[in-house]
Amino acid sequence: QVHNLRVFAVTSCFGVFAYVWLTLVLLVITPERVDLWEAVLTLLMFPALISVAYLADKGPCCKSNKTGSTLEIGLDLETGDPDNPGTADIINVAK
Repeated sequence: QVHNLRVFAVTSCFGVFAYVWLTLVLLVITPERVDLWEAVLTLLMFPALISVAYLADKGPCCKSNKTGSTLEIGLDLETGDPDNPGTADIINVAK
């Protein structure tokens, strides 16, 4: 399960960017070789990922919603609550 969608989005974007960056380095910028500046820049991207993921998790820029939310599902079946005809309890449907 993904518990924090913001951190998942950050790591997913960095993952896609990593493949694009390596493709650019190996095929476009300096074909079939890696220069020192490319290697250093690639290495510095990892601490950047950690920092941005941490800020996405704890960050001051995005306030997380601490209140819980519930979802009610109404089913239009013959059996259900006598006070509210046309709906059924989800537990009865699961049985």
